[in-house]
Amino acid sequence: MLFAISVVAMNDSEKDSLIILLKKASEKEQAVLLNKIAEYYLSVNTDSAFEYSTLALKAAEKSGNDEEKLKADLRIGYVKLLQGDYEVSLSLLKASLRHADSLNVGESMILARTFMGGYYYMTGQMDSALRYFEDANMLCDVCENHKVRMRNLNNMGSIYYIKGRTSDAIVYYLEAQGLADSINDFKTRSTLLLNLGNIYMERKQFVDAIRYFRDASFMAKQHELYTVQAHSLNNLGIIYRMNATYDSALYYIRQANELYNQVGNVIYEATTLGNIGSIYNYMGHEDSALFYTQKSLKLSRSSSNEQQEIIALEFLGDIYLNQKKWTKAYTHLKSAYDLSVKLGIKIRESSLTNSLAWYHYHTGSYKEAFDYLLNYQNLNDSIMSEAQQEHIAKLQTQYETEKKDKENELLRIKNNLAEIQIEKQKQIQYLLISSIVILFVLGTYIIYLLQRRSRANKELNALNNKLKSTNATLNKFFSIVSHDLRSPFSSIIGFSDLLNEELDNDKYPENVKRFSGIIHKTSEKILNLLNNLLEWANAQQGRIKFNPKPFSLNEVVIDNFELFHQRADEKGIKLECELDIPEKVFADRDLVNIILRNLISNAIKFTDEGTVKVIAKKGDHEIVISVEDNGIGISEADQLKLFRLDSDLSRQGTQKEEGSGLGLVLCREFVEKHGGEIWVQSKIDKGSAFVFTIKDERKEITKAV
Repeated sequence: MLFAISVVAMNDSEKDSLIILLKKASEKEQAVLLNKIAEYYLSVNTDSAFEYSTLALKAAEKSGNDEEKLKADLRIGYVKLLQGDYEVSLSLLKASLRHADSLNVGESMILARTFMGGYYYMTGQMDSALRYFEDANMLCDVCENHKVRMRNLNNMGSIYYIKGRTSDAIVYYLEAQGLADSINDFKTRSTLLLNLGNIYMERKQFVDAIRYFRDASFMAKQHELYTVQAHSLNNLGIIYRMNATYDSALYYIRQANELYNQVGNVIYEATTLGNIGSIYNYMGHEDSALFYTQKSLKLSRSSSNEQQEIIALEFLGDIYLNQKKWTKAYTHLKSAYDLSVKLGIKIRESSLTNSLAWYHYHTGSYKEAFDYLLNYQNLNDSIMSEAQQEHIAKLQTQYETEKKDKENELLRIKNNLAEIQIEKQKQIQYLLISSIVILFVLGTYIIYLLQRRSRANKELNALNNKLKSTNATLNKFFSIVSHDLRSPFSSIIGFSDLLNEELDNDKYPENVKRFSGIIHKTSEKILNLLNNLLEWANAQQGRIKFNPKPFSLNEVVIDNFELFHQRADEKGIKLECELDIPEKVFADRDLVNIILRNLISNAIKFTDEGTVKVIAKKGDHEIVISVEDNGIGISEADQLKLFRLDSDLSRQGTQKEEGSGLGLVLCREFVEKHGGEIWVQSKIDKGSAFVFTIKDERKEITKAV
């Protein structure tokens, strides 16, 4: 996300006019003009910004203009920040903040807090940055400074985006966009286009992201906003890299790198060098990848850009790991890990923990590898837990971003919502207690009835109890076994996949490669069976809760396509989707996901060099979904044996893949939970279509359950 801090937007002609005015200006007027020119150069060339800020400082000192002297000091401190001289920058900005408060001039106090927020933002201290931006905006309300308020709203949106709270980020962006449109601020408008493009890129909506980035780049170029233009070009390159269009990716990121170098922004120059290195690595040019990443690391260290330093160290460590240069790999990975722990960047810490686990595995230190893998799992759990806190702070954030004349009303709404939430929690507690009491009474009554029945027919009851116990034990056994075996088999798949890559050269016998492939495929098959077995056992024990709610079927289909795209590519199969339905359907997302996962997996299993297509249409009161393929088809006799647990039907896929038939049994049970039906239409050598329906009205689903 791009950080916006400039408070003056001008073009070259306006800047040239100011330079002409300098010749006729008095000493006091010169300080004002020089500060404005320095402001222009902040986003164009940091060396020129420093030069004009220094001249403004001298002119202000000579004319005794304390306010302009303060502005010059602030800009010098911010230039030092952009040039990576963090220690000098912080010292100057803190001194300027104290000076601003002593002068008690509103505009200078706003600027000082905004620049302090910029310092903490650029150094990764987001909570401190947020506090200074909030303080600056409180003063903006008093002074009615809409421009700085607008840009600080954008900065706060960027912070919430970095924190993973995209809903809050959008709230701030939209308020900033409203202000930008009202005053025709092209700098902030281009910045907001860039930031919205970043959100679409994160959601992998690449067409929309490219449109926003190109609009941002065009607007920034028109108005000589080179930093915004560079960010837009860099992000366009990242999208093309993500889509494996490496030549286009290099084209855009090289342009961005040249612009960063032109404006003297060493922080982002180091970032683009790292991006170029990663693209060369994707292209298989390890020497070029090492060259550019080492340049990025050197520049990051010289500018104290610790976040980019972590990225460069990790990337170099992974390359050396690939090259089996164990000592270099460990040195770089461990340095990156220690730095990520120091800065508290958990996502990087998690990734590096995984890489260090692989290092120790390859060097035979299995205990250390296990410890790192355990730490990796704990970090991932922690990251997920933090992400779930996003909704808790949403109302508070909305309150802070609303206009001042609505503050009392929003506070009342917040308090009402809190009371409703408390009342709701009480109702849930009462419901839970009542449910427990009812269940206890019901259980006692059932036991009483069973005891009476036992006395009436001891022999039959004993046999029946024994059968129930056996079934329950068997279900629990399946659940325990499948659950406890999933993690080891996941590890086997990962290690065997790595082993396949390691064996992909001529120095290993063919039978070793073949056995490694057999291990990998067999492990995948067993893991799939265990997943189905666990889900079936959970269904038999009533552990699966039916929880219908609106969700995007398109997202579920895309998730499954991403899961199976490698298998499909290996068999030459195209995955297609044709959804003629509303954006949201009302069903249990998890159960529909399991149904589609099994049906798509089966379609790929029994198809070679063909097409697997998911089709959905809206009926009167239901959604009709089909998974179609042009594979080997199913005979009429075998069709009668599908969806049944007591059937002994077992068919091999086109590449001798085995199956248990349990997945289709799960599909039938989960479709029936939706009050729907499932059936098959198939012809030998023509293909198959597995079709199922789900109710799409809340009242009908409730009735079906």
